[in-house]
Amino acid sequence: MEFLIHALAGLWKLLNNGIVHAFTYVISLGLILWTVTRKPKPKIALSSSQKNLEDDNGDSFRNMQIQDDRNMQNLIVRHRCKANRQHMHAAEPYILFDFELTNASVFALTCVRIEGRVEFGGQPLQHGPQLVTENQVIRHGEFCHVCFRQYLNSESSARIMENLLALTLGRTALWFEYDFLGERKTMRYAGPNAFDGS
Repeated sequence: MEFLIHALAGLWKLLNNGIVHAFTYVISLGLILWTVTRKPKPKIALSSSQKNLEDDNGDSFRNMQIQDDRNMQNLIVRHRCKANRQHMHAAEPYILFDFELTNASVFALTCVRIEGRVEFGGQPLQHGPQLVTENQVIRHGEFCHVCFRQYLNSESSARIMENLLALTLGRTALWFEYDFLGERKTMRYAGPNAFDGS
């Protein structure tokens, strides 16, 4: 209280000496008072509600994983599959199939193998398909190309060149692996039977 009385007395003197000096004195006095009376903000610990929110976020991600695990067939989105015929006249003729996929699940998927047979005229071809890149990783939200070769003998190569429309993916399927709550899981993805031209 005594400090404020001295401050006001000083202000009165300055008012008598000039308004500019009074204004400067008021500003300085205000800064001094603000510095003296200011207290640092205390560090706030996480409240229980914030902790619960963090737990909820963890539970939400776990729930998303559970939901995606149940719905994996619909979360690998196939945009198209093209058949490249330019190697059909090679010494070892083959067709290169190119799947354009998006991984819409929360998991990172690894394409580990392909099974089944490509069919021509409803009949399976002699050789099984072979992945071009084994153990290809497709991350969450990633668009990618998964390619496989379908080797042919010279007879089937000539017949397919004449009638490409009779060629289908038959019973081929891609196998993916992913980590689900600490467990390594596998899934079979067949997708549509037809491909989208060459």
